[in-house]
Amino acid sequence: MTNKKKPTTEFAYIYMTDNRRDAEPWGHLEISIQNPDSKPIVITDASRLEIEVPEDLLSLPDLRLIQLETQSETNWTLVVKDNNVLQLKLKPGRTISISKDSPAIVLLQGALAPIGKALERSFTFVWSGFEGIKDNSRGFRVVREFIPHESRNARFECKWAPRDEYRGSDDDVYVTPSTVKVGFPGIENRLILTLVNSEGAELKTTPDTEFVVSFTTDELGDPISALCTNEQLKDTTCKHIVPPGKTAWKAISRIRARRSAGYSLLPRQKRFWRSML
Repeated sequence: MTNKKKPTTEFAYIYMTDNRRDAEPWGHLEISIQNPDSKPIVITDASRLEIEVPEDLLSLPDLRLIQLETQSETNWTLVVKDNNVLQLKLKPGRTISISKDSPAIVLLQGALAPIGKALERSFTFVWSGFEGIKDNSRGFRVVREFIPHESRNARFECKWAPRDEYRGSDDDVYVTPSTVKVGFPGIENRLILTLVNSEGAELKTTPDTEFVVSFTTDELGDPISALCTNEQLKDTTCKHIVPPGKTAWKAISRIRARRSAGYSLLPRQKRFWRSML
């Protein structure tokens, strides 16, 4: 699943705006139903593909504004269910065979959110009745953020920094291959997150400014995509590495939300910054 304005295989973007008419090109999503095997997968009018959407990412009124693009209306129908689920199914009598090199593409438009907090969540894709594979589900990361031209010429990004002990990798983590016990400690990982203003215009923090770094754990989210268990997260620590000439952050505190847990970071008031925290 990708946003056509910013294609990526890692996650999709839902853009925020209070002007849906002018922002329409940013609301296009492409769903690619792929077959990694040599055996064909057949989708019939009895098959179902449902997309479970977190309500804090897109509300039910927002979902009801999503439509199929014209190219997809030939084969597919789209129904928005009251439990915040998008349901895709083929029109009666239609059949699609998906080979390894020929995915089925579904195009959506109007996938926009009102202005609010930028956050990251997961869509859950649930499929059933596909001939050639078992009924199953999987999560897919989705980021909600401002449209670039609505961020007042300053673009805030989060990037992982390379680490020497990981051979320069910025996002790998190591797993302890044996049981952790006295005398046999587990591998401790560290991640370095940089918060970057990549456009050059000044970003000003206010008394309400807050950065939240959250982790999806096995208890609060998708066990497959979870980085760690909720118990393991309790052992983590977070600190601000102060660059030369910069000021330490006001506060770093642990938080726990419905689907994720992590840290809340508060900069000091009336701060201007142009490049990197």
